Amino acid sequence: MKLSRPYWHHCAAMRELFEVYRHYRDPVAQFTHRLLHAPSRRSSLKWKWILLQPALMLVAYLITFTFVFPGSYGELATDTRVDYAVAVYLSLTVFNFATDVVSGAPFLFEMHRSLLQHTRLPAEVFVVASLQAAVVRFAISMALCLAIATVMSHVHWTLIWMAPELVAYVFFLLGLSMILAVLGMLYTDLRQLVGLVCTLLMFCSAVFYPSRLLPLWMQRLNPFFQPIDLTRQYVLWGKPFSYGLPGLIVEIIFAVISIGVGVGLLRRHRGVLTE
Repeated sequence: MKLSRPYWHHCAAMRELFEVYRHYRDPVAQFTHRLLHAPSRRSSLKWKWILLQPALMLVAYLITFTFVFPGSYGELATDTRVDYAVAVYLSLTVFNFATDVVSGAPFLFEMHRSLLQHTRLPAEVFVVASLQAAVVRFAISMALCLAIATVMSHVHWTLIWMAPELVAYVFFLLGLSMILAVLGMLYTDLRQLVGLVCTLLMFCSAVFYPSRLLPLWMQRLNPFFQPIDLTRQYVLWGKPFSYGLPGLIVEIIFAVISIGVGVGLLRRHRGVLTE
């Protein structure tokens, strides 16, 4: 059977990214390390801030959504204020992973313009390194959340089903990061717009309220909704894998499209990045 051109294009884009990662693993690791430690380089606590910051945010969310703004997602009749606070933190952890990647993407190539001009490192190295640094921060926040949920709330064994949807989420964010990094070089106003769009998407992603209140068309069009909702459903409310299968398919579609568009933009504008 002959493969269609769009299908082959997306497969080639994925293969190209894996090839870049395989040949430039050491530079990717070096830039990942630099991005992780850059914010705390002049701090006396150094790398400990990577652990301390999400821990402080967890305490803040627990206090705020337990005592100040209590609520409920209405999934379980036995839900308490602490359960709601843990669910909100889990939701924000998944959403903040996206904002961590997206907010820095339009500045990424500008920050490393000198290296792009004077070395043979492909632009994908910096995108992948930025994503890896965000994955590390996300993993730390998620581990803290799961630990607190185990002690103060409840965690279901069905949390294992969040693995495939988070993998699809990571690839979607990788493609989106490439798209925004290229567009950020071409249209500098995008850098100011991204923060506003992220704030808008947070309130349209059912972070603080039940997903059933969100119109179906918004659930389908918002690429951040499915990862947030499915993570809650699997980790806290014990839903089976079949529950999230339609959402996982949507995530995979978003991921394939974003990777294909991202690699295509990098190919087309690679000369602009090195000027």
